[in-house]
Amino acid sequence: MVTAMQFPVILVEREDYAEFKAYMAGETLPESYDDFLLQRKRDEENIQKAGRRATRIFIKPSEFIQWCLSAGQKATAASLQLYAELELLKGAFPRA
Repeated sequence: MVTAMQFPVILVEREDYAEFKAYMAGETLPESYDDFLLQRKRDEENIQKAGRRATRIFIKPSEFIQWCLSAGQKATAASLQLYAELELLKGAFPRA
């Protein structure tokens, strides 16, 4: 069950990072994948320090862009966060 204490930590696989960066061109992202992972680790630690449960959500860039197109969203940090929260909910409430 998803609770208010859960918070997604958005990750992508190494081989998807260049594509992800290209889609998120309007956002500031680390140049290297290793720096991206380091940033995500710090984010995860900060979430946990705040008393929340950090849940890693791996994003496939092509699926995120498909969702953006179908939802009428631009690829922004805010839409990425919303997409990750929806993916978190899907994991909590699997389809029958």
